[in-house]
Amino acid sequence: GINEQDTSGRCSDNYNIFYTSRGCGNMRIEGADISFSSGDFCLVHPLAFYRISAENDKDLHRFAFSFPKEKIDGALLAFLDSLFQNGSPCAVVRGIDSDDVHRVISTLSFADKLEGEVKQQYVFAIISQLLAIISSSSKKDSYTCSEDMIYQVADFISDNLERNKALSLDEIAKTFFVSKFYLCREFKKYNGISIHAYMNHKRMMIARQY
Repeated sequence: GINEQDTSGRCSDNYNIFYTSRGCGNMRIEGADISFSSGDFCLVHPLAFYRISAENDKDLHRFAFSFPKEKIDGALLAFLDSLFQNGSPCAVVRGIDSDDVHRVISTLSFADKLEGEVKQQYVFAIISQLLAIISSSSKKDSYTCSEDMIYQVADFISDNLERNKALSLDEIAKTFFVSKFYLCREFKKYNGISIHAYMNHKRMMIARQY
């Protein structure tokens, strides 16, 4: 169980699943803002940069699971991939019978008595059960960044360059709370030009003005 706020942000090369057992919260992930509440599952794609906070600074109790793609196979892997279509970094699944979830999660206490490879296999079996339960829900929502965020990035670049301020990709990504990879991909998708080419073009235009 976890009761915390990821105020500094996190990024992992594994898939991550969060189950909220109590409370409400918000997730900022790769330019998307997502709300979740008790009984919801949040699934995060590898390499996505995210931050989780409790709503109104109240207690937020979650269970967190992290696993590599290689550990999941068959129909569950196909289902997992379907949640992240079109480059979505996150999916939220709602409306699941909490009794079924709690029944599976309650077996985690037994895992504490195990060690090594046996413990890992047992935990992955629990994760597979949770994915099977999640796949049965009809309320699955995938999230991507919005065009508005990309427009804000373009305005941010223009404003800083016009004030002759040095600007790096790291600074832009940090300002908008996205990973550099995701920022570059989404910027080019919406604007048809890479963010580096856009910045170079803006610099040239500003230089001509002067």
